[in-house]
Amino acid sequence: MRPTILILLATISAIGLVAGCSGKDGGRATPETGTQTGAPASSTGTSPSSSFEGVELDTGKFAAKPCDALTPAQLSTLGTFKAGEAGTSALGPSCDFRAQKVLEGVTYEVVIASSGNTIESIVENLKKNNTPVVKETKVSGYAAVNSDQTNAKGSCATAVGTSSEDAISVQLITENEALPEYKDPCGQTEKVAALIIQNLKG
Repeated sequence: MRPTILILLATISAIGLVAGCSGKDGGRATPETGTQTGAPASSTGTSPSSSFEGVELDTGKFAAKPCDALTPAQLSTLGTFKAGEAGTSALGPSCDFRAQKVLEGVTYEVVIASSGNTIESIVENLKKNNTPVVKETKVSGYAAVNSDQTNAKGSCATAVGTSSEDAISVQLITENEALPEYKDPCGQTEKVAALIIQNLKG
């Protein structure tokens, strides 16, 4: 994987936001804390958000089976993937959806966060760490933030506040510059996050 991607993941690890992708195992997405899949990970909780808007969603719905956060039908619209691999990130349960051909396709990592991190604390920490790309936005009406350690080409992380205490996150990584996901990775992570929110509502 590119060095810049590893820098991105290190920054995200520092704020306890999402699970990412390491250079191990041919690009396999692994917990950004450096723990192996299934190993316990710690995170720092924060005070509940006082400005949360919208219907609170229960991320615990997919806590036991994070790979169920996206349906097979939804995954088929995103590409061709190997079977999802469940793991543990700093925030909670995660799932890696690895492209069948890692260097040609797109790999996603989804995190179901339920440790008390709010979208406000996530944004605050991204800015405190001088993350080059930090763009606050909304996904399906929920406050969200896109971030990247370089120029938001080939990789992006989108975190969405799903309640006053919890969040979900989606990270995309691709090496294939010919893919539209390479040129607009944040647009794609927002799209995937919206699918998860749809499933949380369902």
